[in-house]
Order: sequence, then C-alpha cells, then structure tokens
Amino acid sequence: MIYCGIDLAAKEKNPTGICFLNREVEAFIVYGDEEIVRLIKEKKPIVTAMDAPLRIELPFRTCERELIKLGYRPMPLTIPSIRKLALRAIRLKRKLARITKVIETFPGAFRHKFKVRFRNKHMQDAYLCALVAKYYHKKKAKSIKGEIFII
Repeated sequence: MIYCGIDLAAKEKNPTGICFLNREVEAFIVYGDEEIVRLIKEKKPIVTAMDAPLRIELPFRTCERELIKLGYRPMPLTIPSIRKLALRAIRLKRKLARITKVIETFPGAFRHKFKVRFRNKHMQDAYLCALVAKYYHKKKAKSIKGEIFII
C-alpha cells in the first residue's frame, strides 16, 4: 500500500513537499496543483495526509484550540497567508477526494520525535505527513477532535 504526505505551500509558486511511502520513500518538491494531482493519480495512495487546514473557522477551529491547550502553536486562519493556504487545501482536497482519502495533520505536534533528514524541510514534513497517513490507515494515529491526526 502507498501512503502520501503533502506539506502544502499557500501559493503555487512556492515549493510544496510531497512524499510517497511504501517499501521505499520517494520525496519531491512540486509547485502547482495540477502537478500534485498528476502524482497522486500516478501513485494512487490509499490515504493522503496534508499539513494544511481543511476547514475554515475563525480564528481557531476546535481542534486547533485543543492543540493550543496541549502546548502547540497552530497559526490562526485570521493570518492572510494561512487563510490562503486553507483555501488552496480545500480546493485541492476536492480534486483528490476521488482518488485518495485526504486527512489533515499537524507535524509540528510530533516533529521532535523524529530525527529524519531530507534535502529540505518541505520534504521532511511531507515524509512526516506520509507517516501519519500510514498510522491513520492502521488505526494508530491520534485524533485531535476528529479533525487533525498526529502520531
């Protein structure tokens, strides 16, 4: 089975990390939504975990308020770039939903547990997102208010 992780950028001109996890790890930097959709169609992951808000509720969603209580610092959707990220993620999820199950993750909540090194932080976070997709599929991911999944 193939799992996917996406560290989505708010703008298509900025680098997005995407990682596919099976027996091997493949990590890429991509830019446009069509490039992401093409790779997802090609690889056909069973679950895709995205590091981006998949629903808008201002300033924080219930799951984000829970992360704050746990000591983490998600960015509020009142910040223009975070709102732009959420809008892009929601559009992308609609395109991907016919191909793969899409869930949201927040690697900042568990990044400290892993000592992996990639060429850049986007690929590294995409890998962590792919791990969440795998753990989610195996019913071992932790749910934060049923919206955000972490390891």
